[in-house]
Amino acid sequence: MVSSKHNRVRLNTFYGNGSATSKDSLSAANSNNFDLGLFGASQNNLVEKNKIGGNINGLYLGGGGNVIGNIIRRNVILGNPPAESIREFGVSIGADIQDFSAAGTNTFEGNRCQSYVGAGPSPCPNVGQPQEMRSKRPWQPLFGIESRRRLECSMPYTISTGRFCPRLPAWPLPVKPRRTIP
Repeated sequence: MVSSKHNRVRLNTFYGNGSATSKDSLSAANSNNFDLGLFGASQNNLVEKNKIGGNINGLYLGGGGNVIGNIIRRNVILGNPPAESIREFGVSIGADIQDFSAAGTNTFEGNRCQSYVGAGPSPCPNVGQPQEMRSKRPWQPLFGIESRRRLECSMPYTISTGRFCPRLPAWPLPVKPRRTIP
């Protein structure tokens, strides 16, 4: 995003968007290859709840002193650079967060990341606990018939089927006690 202001980048997935050899020059230590980048005068943007991985740099904040006031929070930024690239080009080729802006000019809150290159305190490593970002609706990540019925039948009458939905049991389904044989 070049010179973007007051934008929201939410709930996206960025994976594998480039090649390991894309450097500014042959002598450059880092690759300018990234999943999501803020450049120029990108200011006061919100980058939230995205999944970023599988590229040389996950989140790339350009320098020059004009990338300021951005809030980067609750993102999963892991697997940058991929293991193959580290083996081939070394650890310094990229990072989950590559931050060339001045220290303290952007806010990092609650991100899951492993590696950080930049000025100021590092928000990484923080891989968190699996339950931290779990959906409040336990059926949402499922793709089974029951989950589809729950989503389709969120209203008593569905327009798509033209019928009334059956009453579904409360989620999670109650567990019946086992009978023990003496």
